[in-house]
Amino acid sequence: GSLAFGAFVDYTKAYKFAMHTCFFGTLFTLILISDDHTIDHTLDIAVLLLGFFVGPMQPIAAELAVEQTYPKGDENAIVATQQTCGNFVSALAVPAFKIIFDLTRPYQILPIRFDYAFLALFIAVSATAFRYGPGYHAPLARVAANANGEDLASDEASEHLELRSSKYNSL
Repeated sequence: GSLAFGAFVDYTKAYKFAMHTCFFGTLFTLILISDDHTIDHTLDIAVLLLGFFVGPMQPIAAELAVEQTYPKGDENAIVATQQTCGNFVSALAVPAFKIIFDLTRPYQILPIRFDYAFLALFIAVSATAFRYGPGYHAPLARVAANANGEDLASDEASEHLELRSSKYNSL
């Protein structure tokens, strides 16, 4: 997944389109995985698809951050921050869901299954991203620098890149 999405993003610079595709693909596969009626072969395919869609998210987000903070952005600091925050949230998720489950089980207030709670959290995060994502239009500073001829050999190449990216960024 990372190779396919990485090649697509390198060619088009359509970061938001790629991230939305990854979010929708992840949501779809999580629904398949959480379904009690999913049979073994379907579950195997769903887990592979989950890896296909989840894997590219962090590298695409890191590349987008580097593109927007160019030339001042430090790629290593951006990736380290993402990794640290991601690991921290992941480490907190399991105990948090366990606490919610233990608190609600005796009272039967919310009969939540662990996988449904995770799915609900992912839907909430995705909904927030889809709510605020379309309004986010920060310029890609490295692309702009390349378009000004700092790293590109010709203006024709920058115009071609602009045409490719505008097709997907308008989605």
